Amino acid sequence: MEKEKVLEVEITKINEMYSCWHVKKVNKIKLKAMPLTEIAHEDKKKYCFGYGYRNEFKKEYIGYNHHSCVSDYQIDLEIDNLESYDKPYLIENKLVPDLQFLIDVVNEKYGIPKRWRAEDFKKYYYINSVSDICASTEEKQNLDNERYELGNYFQTEEEAQKIIDSKKWQEFWAKVRAGEIEE
Repeated sequence: MEKEKVLEVEITKINEMYSCWHVKKVNKIKLKAMPLTEIAHEDKKKYCFGYGYRNEFKKEYIGYNHHSCVSDYQIDLEIDNLESYDKPYLIENKLVPDLQFLIDVVNEKYGIPKRWRAEDFKKYYYINSVSDICASTEEKQNLDNERYELGNYFQTEEEAQKIIDSKKWQEFWAKVRAGEIEE
């Protein structure tokens, strides 16, 4: 199943020795729970996400550190520190394939399965404000996009009905009515 990437990095070659890289996209909700992870590569190199050489994992920033005594390569991810995302980092060109390997592993392990979306002028279903299931035609209009982004977008009436029948749906709206859901 195709997955939506949760981490995208742009790598730009500077010269024969070095490149620079920076984070283009990160899904902080999915990656926030990412544990300190060590990944073994087929050539027996070890790669870490986070500070593998510390006793505790502190997500301080997105950055690059090279500590050959601990692992051959590390990426430090700070999901809450958005201003770090645009900061470029240098990397030796010989390590670029390793960086790409790490990005691919993160996206494979934590990637979000792509959701279905109707082709143009084809039918999809949504739940209206009184919990009725309605059909609509995909025209990539604002309302179609809003329903899709919200998750109120279904391939079949049965999928929509499962949501309406779920206990979580009932509990969610009960909390909304009671004023228990806050920012």
